[in-house]
Amino acid sequence: MAALRPENRNAGQADRPAMRRDRSAGDAEAPRRRVEEPELGNALMREVAEAFASSRGRYGYRRVRAVLRTRVSEKALRRIMAEDGPTAHVPERRGYGSYEGETTPAPGDLADRDFTAEMPNEKWLTDITEIKARDGKVYLSPPIDCYDGKIVAYTAGPGPNAELANRMLVKAVETLPEGARPLVHSDRGCHCRRPGWLALMDRYGPARSTGAKGRSPDDAAAEGFLGRMRTEPVYPGHWGEHTRDGVLVPIDDCIRWHDHERIKRSIGWMSPVQIPSKPGNGCVIISKKTSAAPLSHLSHIHVDKAQYYIQV
Repeated sequence: MAALRPENRNAGQADRPAMRRDRSAGDAEAPRRRVEEPELGNALMREVAEAFASSRGRYGYRRVRAVLRTRVSEKALRRIMAEDGPTAHVPERRGYGSYEGETTPAPGDLADRDFTAEMPNEKWLTDITEIKARDGKVYLSPPIDCYDGKIVAYTAGPGPNAELANRMLVKAVETLPEGARPLVHSDRGCHCRRPGWLALMDRYGPARSTGAKGRSPDDAAAEGFLGRMRTEPVYPGHWGEHTRDGVLVPIDDCIRWHDHERIKRSIGWMSPVQIPSKPGNGCVIISKKTSAAPLSHLSHIHVDKAQYYIQV
């Protein structure tokens, strides 16, 4: 019995031409890739640095990516900014508290942590924060429109007194169109529960709303704005080196920049003043996820709850 032999796997392949891999093309491309990749990386680093500088050193990697309108991933931009230095300031935060007990009966929490609005002047949030200066402190009181995040008005002064909050309310309601009666939501600070504030609310007609005691998420959107203000311009700009009168100038500049230039992811990487008050004809609806992408081909945007109306 003939011994079994393994099958010759190369049988029948002798007549086939030898298949040799031509590496010459790949080898020629390799040096060029090694030259081009650092050049592309350096160009991207320069663009990142320019975008960061144009934001006055206030944008993180997400907003830098939106400004550049690039396809480079957020992870890559975060790494570039971490390695090369352009990183937004992240301070240790210490909040100012104005709670003085239940001085007057508190209204209910009508906002219920829903910080969105379908129209301008439908829902306002307000709070008071302190900013350290060389010769004391400056206190800032702004109302924020939940529709687009715009600062409706503001007052700033050397003390967190009732006059500061009352003047803010008067300045804000003077901007209202005829018949507008926004919901004004605040925390349980004493400034929004004193007789002067209550009398102004009765005179002008807005509805009152307050969060629960010790529940900062009940006024999270207002506290978020004040926190970003500290993180982006106050600490990096060394406002503490100015006098109290000197701090008033960068406060006004910061609020103007916030309303006119600072882009927001929640409204499609636009600033509050770029949003029209009503959607026009020819609008299409896109999702939040889509609206977070760069919108270079779109002209106007309108926010309505969980949807964005983009006029093209």
